[in-house]
Amino acid sequence: MEENRCYSGVPAVDVTDNVGGPMFRNVTADEMREDLETRIADFKSQFPEYKDCKIGIGTESGDLLEGQDYDVVFNVADRTYRKTGTELEIQLMWHFLPKAKFLPVD
Repeated sequence: MEENRCYSGVPAVDVTDNVGGPMFRNVTADEMREDLETRIADFKSQFPEYKDCKIGIGTESGDLLEGQDYDVVFNVADRTYRKTGTELEIQLMWHFLPKAKFLPVD
């Protein structure tokens, strides 16, 4: 069986073209960053008390923007965030679910 293809039946038959193409597409770090920026803008519009908060977004693996003054920092390349335990961070994580998930890095 090939990667990123849809199969059905016994014996299994490739039905990817019948169901609209592959299940997943490759997404660049810049596309993930744009998506996260959209989600953050949506969050700030729903929670105006956080409109002035600083949220950093790293796009290279391991880049959590150390030494820079951000309230929360996310890395879209490896889907991690710098854990702070603040109310802002908790609200953001709930807002992103289930579409965007990040793992904490201490």
